[in-house]
Amino acid sequence: MEPLKLNILGGFTLVDRSGAPLGLAAKKARALLAYLALAGGPVPRDRLATLLWEDRDEAQARSSLRQALSALRRALGDAADALRADTETVALDPDLVAVDARDFEAAAAGPSTTAQERAAALYRGDLLDGLDARAPAFDDWLRGERQRLLGLAIAVLGRRLDAALEKGADAAALQAATRLVVLDPAQEPAHRALMRLHARQGRRTDALKQYRRLETVLRRELAVAPEPETQQLYADILNRRDAPAATTSPAPAAAPSPRAPISDSAPAPELRQASVLYADLCGFTAMTAALDPEQVHAVTGRFFQVVDALVMAHGGTVHRHIGDNVMAVFGVPVAHGNDAQRAVATARAVHAAMAGMAADLRAEVGPDLDQNLAAHVGIASGPVI
Repeated sequence: MEPLKLNILGGFTLVDRSGAPLGLAAKKARALLAYLALAGGPVPRDRLATLLWEDRDEAQARSSLRQALSALRRALGDAADALRADTETVALDPDLVAVDARDFEAAAAGPSTTAQERAAALYRGDLLDGLDARAPAFDDWLRGERQRLLGLAIAVLGRRLDAALEKGADAAALQAATRLVVLDPAQEPAHRALMRLHARQGRRTDALKQYRRLETVLRRELAVAPEPETQQLYADILNRRDAPAATTSPAPAAAPSPRAPISDSAPAPELRQASVLYADLCGFTAMTAALDPEQVHAVTGRFFQVVDALVMAHGGTVHRHIGDNVMAVFGVPVAHGNDAQRAVATARAVHAAMAGMAADLRAEVGPDLDQNLAAHVGIASGPVI
């Protein structure tokens, strides 16, 4: 049987088995369906009620949840059995509802060119773009998920850009680089690739405009100038010298496993300027006494997810996880020229994300979680091997 299709990347559409759209106007019902679609299993009713109706007392929140579930069943029509609910939990059957965000994650993890192309096509924009559920806890969860999926999309497009440049496929490279700078306007290697591609194809004015766009973005968002390599490329194009072949450094990729072995084909050691970021949860060791092991795992797992996504989004690489700590590096293996500023921007983003993460976790773990859950973040910069 053909599953229903739920598209939540770039907006929200729900389509039945014949391809006809299914109406679901209520914003919180849409938010509920999307959350269930990404949950990957049954979710306690208490968590859903707190997530979407935290401003109401328990009885009212439970009643609102029942009304939203009724609205979902009506919208699903003949496929209402995809919604599995009992007195304690609610789940969405993944075999009966195809979700573009889930398909995107699976394709992004695939090693083949076909899988990467499919992932790039599936990412049509921010998760639930335009949805305002008017629920602070849900909004905090949504921000974290948007950042995580955006990081995956940037990594996918970076790999596509590298592959296209290696093959000399200018049209594919131009498309991948253009999408990269739309998703991450500070993605300097992608801007350089566009400058080279424009210049090589005789569009010198477009190449110079691309540099000025990058310069404006970097000064506004990070208060830095473009890297020396980019400035030299701009000078070469401005002076009508032949632009070098289009190449780019790889975009931030998915964080490696903390235990991943070092490859035998690793490059020879070299001295670089790098910034190391170290983030950990404040007072978490004392807090664990009030939590069971599954709750501890939920807290550390969510912390790693949030910090890892922010590190990758700012061009860094997650080096390892130790206990409740995350160690990340900026400038290795990819050097941007403004890696210290990127590390500082990541640290600020981690602190900004903590309040939302704490609210989300309290809905999941319970009141035993410290109300003042926060992070320590330290940064060290200097030459490294």
